[in-house]
Amino acid sequence: MEKAFGSIGNITRKLLDLNRPGLGDRQIMDLNKVVVDVTALMRSHLRRNRVRLELQLEPQLPRIEASPQQISQVILNLVNNSMQALESDNVMADDSHRAGIDVRTYGDNGHVIIEVADNGPGIDPDELETVFDLFYTSNKSDGMGIGLSLCRSIIEQNGGWIKACNRRTGGAVFKFALPVARDGGMHEALQDFTG
Repeated sequence: MEKAFGSIGNITRKLLDLNRPGLGDRQIMDLNKVVVDVTALMRSHLRRNRVRLELQLEPQLPRIEASPQQISQVILNLVNNSMQALESDNVMADDSHRAGIDVRTYGDNGHVIIEVADNGPGIDPDELETVFDLFYTSNKSDGMGIGLSLCRSIIEQNGGWIKACNRRTGGAVFKFALPVARDGGMHEALQDFTG
């Protein structure tokens, strides 16, 4: 019980942090920390649904200047979309093919890149150009089609870009890039991202 209450306390603190005043403002931030905090909120839900979550975060990632709250919303939305794709494909019911989501960060040519990939059904090639359009949804039962459009808007407001593609091995990849902060500041290596 103590462990369960401790876990609930940690989740509550992280939820409060995400909604703390000032986090909507652009600031120098550590993208890896945001990824770790957001995915920590989802771990129990993913575990319950037997979805493997793997983080591959570049330890010496340059800092970016963005809104932590907005970037948290984007990551949460992308991981949630992957989860829904896995559910719709019934991957989670198949023990021979373990459902998985991989989140990766790395630096590239003055940008910090984050990829959220799953091993679900992927995206219809004819729809790759329209997935970020307002009211586009592949989830006809309860999707409103505003999540990915909102993600694109947030990333572009923060000076970046976002795109979607399919993995050669199956599944979808959503990738977004944000420019490195002007000072190019590096942070200390974070330990054990895989949790």
